[in-house]
Amino acid sequence: ELDGHAIANDGTFAVGGQERLSFAHLVHLKFSSETIRAVVLRNGQRLVYDVVVQPPCRLIPSTTYDEPVPYFIYGGLVFVPFTEPYLHEWGEDWQVDAPHELVELLLSGIQQEKD
Repeated sequence: ELDGHAIANDGTFAVGGQERLSFAHLVHLKFSSETIRAVVLRNGQRLVYDVVVQPPCRLIPSTTYDEPVPYFIYGGLVFVPFTEPYLHEWGEDWQVDAPHELVELLLSGIQQEKD
C-alpha cells in the first residue's frame, strides 16, 4: 500500500466505487523531497518504509534554455549533446519517424551514474 491506499496486483488503487488509478498518481501528488509511506509484504511480514519522492534523473535532457550549447569540432564534424530538440528535427511526428533507439532513450532512459 501507499499512503494508506491498497495497491492491487496490477498496480492500481480504488477511487470511488468502480474506478481505479495507477499507483503513480499517488506519487505524483507529492512534491519533491516529501515522503510517501509504503507498506510491502515480504515473506509474510509487513515492512513499512518512508520513501523520499524525487524525480528521476533523465538520461537525455528534455530542453536546454538560456545556456550556450557546448560543442566539439573534429575533422569537420560538429559534435553536440543529445537533447530532445534534436529529435524534433524529424518533424511533427518525431516519435514515429526518429530512430526508435533514440526515442526510447529519451522517453525511458534513467541516468544510472552521475555525469
